[in-house]
Amino acid sequence: MEDHCQVGYQSIPFSSSVSLTLAFRSLIFSYGNCQVFVEKCKYLEESKCLGICINTCKLPTQTFFKDHMGVDLYMEPNFEDYSCQFNFGVPPPPLDIDKALKEPCLDICTNARRRRELGSNGGPDGLCPQV
Repeated sequence: MEDHCQVGYQSIPFSSSVSLTLAFRSLIFSYGNCQVFVEKCKYLEESKCLGICINTCKLPTQTFFKDHMGVDLYMEPNFEDYSCQFNFGVPPPPLDIDKALKEPCLDICTNARRRRELGSNGGPDGLCPQV
């Protein structure tokens, strides 16, 4: 097993989580804001739920990178094509103006479909009640 991981043109040793954290942080600070584009989020595609995406991926991941890696991260999921833009070095907006939290339930969400069958739109203005 190799003891290095290649990130772009940076070789990162696996020897300790501290060196990985420092190498990752140096990548962000060396190059400024970095973006990673996930073409298809399997987690969102499989869960089919905006609330699960927000509450078990987006918000915890942003918090983890800020609190444990010392790096701001703003994640922008696209609920139409299931892609996600990771914006490292960019602080997330306050929750009350984060556009991902203003999205309506996904049409493919089984819970939303059931609510529609029962004649309920979910949360206020049709927003996902899980958020």
